[in-house]
Amino acid sequence: MSIYKPKNRPHYLYDFKIRGVRFFGSTGTATKAVARQIEVRERDNAARGRRDRQPMTLDRALGRFFSEVARHQRSSETTFYLSAKLKGGLGAETLLSNLTDDELAAYISRRRGEVAESSVNRETQLLKRVFRRADTVWKADIGDMPNWREHILQEPAGRVRELTADEEARLFDALRPDFHPLIAFALVSGVRLANARTLTWAQVDYSARQITFRIKSRRPGGDVHILPLTSAMVALLAQQKGHHPIYVFTYECKRSRGLRRKGERYPFSRSGWRRDWGKALKVAGIEDFRFHDLRHTAATRTLRATGNLKVVQEQLGHRDIATTARYAHATTGDVREAMERVESRHNPDVAGGVLSKPLTGKA
Repeated sequence: MSIYKPKNRPHYLYDFKIRGVRFFGSTGTATKAVARQIEVRERDNAARGRRDRQPMTLDRALGRFFSEVARHQRSSETTFYLSAKLKGGLGAETLLSNLTDDELAAYISRRRGEVAESSVNRETQLLKRVFRRADTVWKADIGDMPNWREHILQEPAGRVRELTADEEARLFDALRPDFHPLIAFALVSGVRLANARTLTWAQVDYSARQITFRIKSRRPGGDVHILPLTSAMVALLAQQKGHHPIYVFTYECKRSRGLRRKGERYPFSRSGWRRDWGKALKVAGIEDFRFHDLRHTAATRTLRATGNLKVVQEQLGHRDIATTARYAHATTGDVREAMERVESRHNPDVAGGVLSKPLTGKA
């Protein structure tokens, strides 16, 4: 038998001879049908004298990529989620060498009908990184490298959403009181949800009046971002003292469940806050607004107050100022105000002369 599965091994093995030369090894899969495909490919490679590269399934490739690369990054949860989607849509036991451009295009088309273009692109970009590592580092058989450029979807223009002063007042009126500190901190600091939600007292340095964050980066452990503390932020943090020994922002449990007791305070979980957040937005009549838009709002307000995009870059912890420019947008009102300042400074007729007179339509 050319493929077989020993009792003490998780994967099928192949073992065959060609012109008196024995070839054997692991197929890397526990699925017999896939093992047969790998054995056929190995026979073909042996016959052609091309046995320098081993076949690899999508499941094995994604698993190895997570173990060697992704698990050391702050985005590991996202990578794990995207990997599950890819395996579910393309087949965990599919060989990398069998994933053609046609199959990828069909998968992307299906996903495009389910999620936003940006979400599909994140899956495609992860697969691209896995293929390239399989090719250059693991020396696996990937077949023909897909034409990745053709699989990247055109994404809509950058989304712009700022919380107005009126919306802010309505939002806090509708929010649970124990949610106020978290939202207020995000609104004034501009930090990401994960950084605000998981902020610990150990990160807060009152003597230096600063907070130290670890932010997303390709570097192991992420980048360090230092955020200065304003007087208002110091006061806000002081009000949270005594609620929890580790985490700064907590919520009050409204109903006993499992190990949680009514009236006790607990740190915010990854998704447990979303229902109350969504309910508050609905009650406040605020549409098309996400938690991340608090970051947009903080950036825009800082830019409007200072006129200095570099300051906003430092506040948000961006390495590239081009990224900052997407967050800190200028509203139509900002542009109008700036234009009027220029006109009044360089054209005295604006304030009390020609342009202030009603237009009659006559030359």
